[in-house]
Amino acid sequence: MNKKSLFIVFAILIMAVGFIIRVTLFMSGRALWHDECSLAINILTRNPFQFLSPLEHLQSAPPIFMGLTKILTYIFKTNEYSLRIIPLLASLGSVPLFFLLSTKIFRKKYTQLIAIFLFVINFQLTYYAQEFKQYSLDTFMTILCIYLLSHKELKTMSIRNTILYGIIFALIPLISFPSAFVLIAYIIIQLIKYKLTIIKQAVTITVFPLISAILYSVNAIFSTNSNQNFLKSYFEDGGFLGLNPINWLINIKTNYNYFFYPNKFVLLAILLTIIGLIYIIKNKKNNTQIFLLSTLGVAVIFSILHIYPIFERTSLYLIPIVLFIILTPVDNIKRQEPFKGLLILLITLIYFIGYNPKYIINLFKIDNFKHEHARQAMEDIISEYSGNEIIVYNTASDSEYIFYTTILKFTPHNNIRVNIQTNDQQKYNEVLNQLPKGQTYWFYYPYSLSKYPENSMLKNWSKDKKVNFIKEYNSSLIMQVKM
Repeated sequence: MNKKSLFIVFAILIMAVGFIIRVTLFMSGRALWHDECSLAINILTRNPFQFLSPLEHLQSAPPIFMGLTKILTYIFKTNEYSLRIIPLLASLGSVPLFFLLSTKIFRKKYTQLIAIFLFVINFQLTYYAQEFKQYSLDTFMTILCIYLLSHKELKTMSIRNTILYGIIFALIPLISFPSAFVLIAYIIIQLIKYKLTIIKQAVTITVFPLISAILYSVNAIFSTNSNQNFLKSYFEDGGFLGLNPINWLINIKTNYNYFFYPNKFVLLAILLTIIGLIYIIKNKKNNTQIFLLSTLGVAVIFSILHIYPIFERTSLYLIPIVLFIILTPVDNIKRQEPFKGLLILLITLIYFIGYNPKYIINLFKIDNFKHEHARQAMEDIISEYSGNEIIVYNTASDSEYIFYTTILKFTPHNNIRVNIQTNDQQKYNEVLNQLPKGQTYWFYYPYSLSKYPENSMLKNWSKDKKVNFIKEYNSSLIMQVKM
């Protein structure tokens, strides 16, 4: 077998591992957790054309992503699988796309293999392949747009094609918000390259996405829904970059630790990034690398302007870009500089030391991806429910309660939402002791905020009560109490 054939075999085997991990986790059909349930409630209450308006339950997602998911629930019914089909397909599609893009960026075959290996075993990219969120689709669309546009010249487009691309450009951000950064980077690069000679094409291709963005923004701004303001304030401290260098360092550390969990030597990653940026800036001939940097630059500007955050899962689409930058020094190792090459390899190896065999084996273990057991907990209540008992659920679990009572077609006689956000056991007891006596209660606590130990406080409160049933599922808890 020659070197070329061997390279193809290794590449296919690595990608196959990525496919197997993602499909295995998807087929487990784990219960939706709080964030997924909050987004899924919007699927329950709207038709495919009603997602242009801001979403309920403090959620935000592209309208076309939501509309297509709604259509899938018509075909397969509303369940964990139908909600996660698009994230799975996007993640599976990202694997070969990333590999193809790596062949445009890296000159050396071994760097391409290292890149695809680090991509397929990345914990966050694996996790969001089976999470009902748009972040897996963000990654796919970013890679796809960069791959297709990196060598597409606006100057050679006919007016007809320019209009067609303009319409496509208007739709793409409605599929994935961050993909707009790629499109903006593309227009900027073309204008810098050809200046006024393509002004007609630039205006034509920009007008459609501009109209779409204005209409969508106006709808969000003038809506009475407060979700957008909440989301903006949520990312204020960590997601939006400012002029303070400390703010940038904290943001980089936070995101690198998230992007490449469980690898911890973030200073080494920053060092590799700096070296990679220097190589890319010096090598101006590689259009794809310049495209990558331009996309990253646009994302940074949008973060500084407080339009879109760079924070953990919302910036999942940046993982391929950062990975390409970090591995650029490895791709530029020269035989004439053995000491320098050995040093770069050593730094890279030390940083990614967390990707050991144990870590890879754990990617196949379903329990490592479970947050809570909201469905099983509700099914257990339904199996024991007598018909006149009262369901009590904590505020943190309101989305789980609404979603799973709806899809399981469970309509309890009565329910009470208990809003107790305290660490004080006495205050907690005082609130629960106000529940009417002479009733039987089912407490449904699949999810609790980490800063409020609701499960332990509920168990402490029930010590002097008649507890007929109690079951714990890792972080989830149900309990039947006779008052």
